[in-house]
Amino acid sequence: MERVGIYQITATDLRVMAEEIMLAKCKHVEIPSKVAASILGISVPTLSRWRAAGFIHAVNEVKEGGCMIFRLSDVLSLDKVKIQKEYRLLHK
Repeated sequence: MERVGIYQITATDLRVMAEEIMLAKCKHVEIPSKVAASILGISVPTLSRWRAAGFIHAVNEVKEGGCMIFRLSDVLSLDKVKIQKEYRLLHK
């Protein structure tokens, strides 16, 4: 006979599971730079600077005057506060 245990799921466990499911579902959804910037609460030029600094990658090859396209999962997984701190340190 197999032993069965009971596992208590914490709020943190649920949050992590929900985040993983959400990111997996958004992996193939692509959004334009204006939408990505709006989700992050930043301007499109700031998003462009973050892309140039390597904090986020555009799906398409960006040409002058062209629109950047990003994966929704990449945008949702960014730590905005951490990036802002690192970007400021890089440009002091």
